[in-house]
Amino acid sequence: MTSSIYDNFYYLTFEKILNNIKDNSNIILILHNYFNPLDSFSHLIKKHNINIYIIILNEHIHDKLHEAIKEEEMETKIHLTSLSNFTENTNKIDINYIIMFHLYSLNYLNDLLSKFYYIINNNTLIYIYCSLSNESENKINFKNRIRDNIKKYINGNIGTLLSLQKTMITIQDLKYNINKLTVNKINNYIIYGDNIQYEIIVSKII
Repeated sequence: MTSSIYDNFYYLTFEKILNNIKDNSNIILILHNYFNPLDSFSHLIKKHNINIYIIILNEHIHDKLHEAIKEEEMETKIHLTSLSNFTENTNKIDINYIIMFHLYSLNYLNDLLSKFYYIINNNTLIYIYCSLSNESENKINFKNRIRDNIKKYINGNIGTLLSLQKTMITIQDLKYNINKLTVNKINNYIIYGDNIQYEIIVSKII
């Protein structure tokens, strides 16, 4: 079983993508929190013959997921790796989808998209799920200080709030098309105010 505050969010997001996926697809999934696709989606992974390459940035989560998928029927369809290993050894893999949850910073986004640019084609769809704001830099910094305090008391990584405008500019400067930008979820908190989570779908410009 999963053990993250984002269980339901990851489940609904992954379900939507898998229900509209092409057969024999290869997916990159970047995780900061624990999520095991085999818990709920083994049947779809088997039906569509999907390979999922999971890049995990936390050693504890990597070890936990490694143990969880052992001896599962679809174990061979889940590949645990690091970002450096993956980008160095993927010349023969046709990547169809990349799913990114939570952004730490614009530099982090820049680093990921820069590395992926050279291993994907213009048909690869990159799904980015993150919190963005049109508010002033001071307001965004205030909200991120609140987030930093929240992180001390929860089981999970909630990412960083970023500027909507600067995020769009960063993506476009890296030669990616923004195919779709939609509000995925809005929450309102007494002190924090609105938290707007977006789904951004981008593809490489050739």
